[in-house]
Amino acid sequence: RVSFCSACHPSIFFLLISHCDISPAQCCNIFPPQVQNISPEKFETTFGAPLTDLDKLVQAKTVTIPRLMELMPASVADPTPLLYNSTMFGICGMLSVALLANHLIKPVHPKYWMENQPQYKNAK
Repeated sequence: RVSFCSACHPSIFFLLISHCDISPAQCCNIFPPQVQNISPEKFETTFGAPLTDLDKLVQAKTVTIPRLMELMPASVADPTPLLYNSTMFGICGMLSVALLANHLIKPVHPKYWMENQPQYKNAK
């Protein structure tokens, strides 16, 4: 028999990971109003493309959050610490389920021990 946890654990893990990944398109959505605060000339001299090509530059991994933060005004907070909040909550939930599952484990009843089987009683 396959236990419920061993059958479901990998699928739940990969489901959470697939929903927690940040695609390049989502990365651009972190800064919607703040990106407009960057001077278009400064952006173009830094990255060699206009600000309107931000999505393409992010997909090509030319533009990263740290490099964008260098161009942002000092009043804009760095969103990097908040990127993986949902991932951490998911992992915390999985750990809570694991803790509960570990507390539900009970000892195996002696009648199921191999020592109590007829073929093993005479072996001693």
